[in-house]
Amino acid sequence: MTYDQTHWMATRRKRPLPTFYYHDHFVEMLDFVATHYSHALLEEHARFISEFRQLSREAQCLYVRLVNRKGRVFAVDRLRYPELGDLVPLLDALCRRGWTGGPGIEHFDDVVGFLNRSETYDVLQPLVTGLSRSLKKAELVEFVLQNVSPADFIARLQTEKLLVQKRADLARYLLFLYFGRVQDGLAKFTMRDLGLVRTQDAQESYEPRFSDRSEALENYYYATRLHDLKRTRSLDQLAHETSDWPPTNYASSATLRDELTYRLGRRAEKHGNATMYR
Repeated sequence: MTYDQTHWMATRRKRPLPTFYYHDHFVEMLDFVATHYSHALLEEHARFISEFRQLSREAQCLYVRLVNRKGRVFAVDRLRYPELGDLVPLLDALCRRGWTGGPGIEHFDDVVGFLNRSETYDVLQPLVTGLSRSLKKAELVEFVLQNVSPADFIARLQTEKLLVQKRADLARYLLFLYFGRVQDGLAKFTMRDLGLVRTQDAQESYEPRFSDRSEALENYYYATRLHDLKRTRSLDQLAHETSDWPPTNYASSATLRDELTYRLGRRAEKHGNATMYR
């Protein structure tokens, strides 16, 4: 690296980020994908981009804040974004338009992973007798996932206190097209603005990495499962999906499928689940 490059990066790191930098990043990503990957979008992805642009700027900012947070479930009373003012009308607007909402049974895994140990016990007390209070959080989560029905668990929740980021899978796919890998959140944009990494360059000469929609979707399918394999609790679900894996018609997706097969097998052996494929 030359002196000029080092000096430029050091200078960039000293500059504070604009207040709504995260919104600028998300809009930049959407514009890039809409320009260079329109051929890889399903109708629902195009509708995501269109309907996001119809939100007020403040509501857009709040949704992007949720995209940048870890997980998909949040405590409403823990959301603090002073630059957006009163969040209540913004949350109402996002809920009315289907961008957020309360948890349902389809969010069971995410909710169980989000709640702390005490909150989980409060939900379980009416459902399970004699449950040991010495269980650690991980043990408690495992017990819930193995022994409690999603419908019963969600029914006992104070759902008005929880918020679920909806359309998360659609946002994830758009980020995947932009970065070429599964990327939760926009941290790399911030690192770019600080002069630490580079992201896409939206020049006219840019060549999309996926030639058509089916190639992009195949790669996304296997890339997301490789990413999710890092979560041990998803192991059984991922293993049982193997019979439903889509065929691979491209070398890139076949490579991801082979890597997923290998890593899934290794993880199954490690956890004593080698029989799950039989």
